[in-house]
Amino acid sequence: MDIHITVEKIRELTYRMIKESEREKNGICFTIKDLIRDIEKENTEPGWGYVDEKISQLIWHVESMAHLVNGNGHPDDRHHVWALGALNTIERNISKAGENKWRGIGSDTVSC
Repeated sequence: MDIHITVEKIRELTYRMIKESEREKNGICFTIKDLIRDIEKENTEPGWGYVDEKISQLIWHVESMAHLVNGNGHPDDRHHVWALGALNTIERNISKAGENKWRGIGSDTVSC
């Protein structure tokens, strides 16, 4: 799996969520969660707790945008910004960990 392609698909879908009806948002949310599961399969290295945390945040923001969970009163556009921030952090950290693994550097060197 190419993490960058998966992240880009998630990014595109989050932008679609802003414009779609409630019904469409639910379908998009479940598609995003399937893509997130693909990322989680790649997240097998020890020390990637920060990525796990950001994955949880991404899921919560996407579910909030779909109105499947209580978004703490924040509007969809705010959750969208936060979802993109979490997604960017996930991509950056998984990419960094992959580079370190290839170079033989321990995964505990991954930074924010």
